[in-house]
Amino acid sequence: MGKAQILRYIVKRALIYIITMLVAFSVLFFFLRLIPGDPVSRFVRDIELRYAYKIENTQEIIDAYKERFGLKGDLLTQYFSYMSQKRKLML
Repeated sequence: MGKAQILRYIVKRALIYIITMLVAFSVLFFFLRLIPGDPVSRFVRDIELRYAYKIENTQEIIDAYKERFGLKGDLLTQYFSYMSQKRKLML
C-alpha cells in the first residue's frame, strides 16, 4: 500500500465517522423533541409533586433552566446550539 492509498483510506474513514455522528446526533435531537410537553416544566412540576414542596418563582427557575440547557428559541436555534455543543464532543 502506498502513502496515497493510506491517506485516502484515513480520509474516507474520517468522513464516514463525521457523517455518522451528525446523523446520530440529529436523529437524537429531533426524536427527543417529539416528546409532548416541556421537559423543564415537567421536571419542576415533578419535584413539587414528589416532595410536596412548593417552589417559589417557578417561571424564573424554568426560564433559567431553559437558558442553561439551550431550550430557548425556536427549533432551528435549539438545533444549532445543540450541534455546536456536540461538535466539541466529536473532536
